[in-house]
Amino acid sequence: GLIVRAQALVDAATAAMTTDGGTKIQRARLLAVGGDLLSRKGDAAGAYELWRQALAADPVQPRAAIGIASRLMADGDAAGALKLLESAADDRACLLELARARLLTGDAAGALTAAERLEDPASCSGGETGHDLQTGPFIHLYKGRALAALQRHEEAGHHLRLYFDLFPATPRPAERS
Repeated sequence: GLIVRAQALVDAATAAMTTDGGTKIQRARLLAVGGDLLSRKGDAAGAYELWRQALAADPVQPRAAIGIASRLMADGDAAGALKLLESAADDRACLLELARARLLTGDAAGALTAAERLEDPASCSGGETGHDLQTGPFIHLYKGRALAALQRHEEAGHHLRLYFDLFPATPRPAERS
């Protein structure tokens, strides 16, 4: 299907690239996309290998960092995921995963700090406007969980309500909801 055709295009583009000069970052992006496609096809080992190659070419490649970190967290190695995500934390999606990894390692204060780097506590309007569609809902999930762990229950309740209310159509993966 579509994933197989996309993978063929990514493979062809990757093979055509050289690894010198400024193309390392572009090659890393293609490798990371290839890893994402293999992951969607259910080829975890192939995806991991492409993500590993992407990080070898660009140590802060966000898609590859998230791919490997997600696998590490699923395998119970949140501390390993944390190390990987910290290096790529300038990317919003990596910063969001960093908040999740910090929660999994028991660092609620660190998780809250990471989530607040994504959205200043004073800037949330309580509505969809102003939120990044990819990270917006989960910022409030991780803030709520972190605040609950810090015994700040009223604030936690507020953020958990926002998680469900702001983006009601957003799918909520079982491991995150």
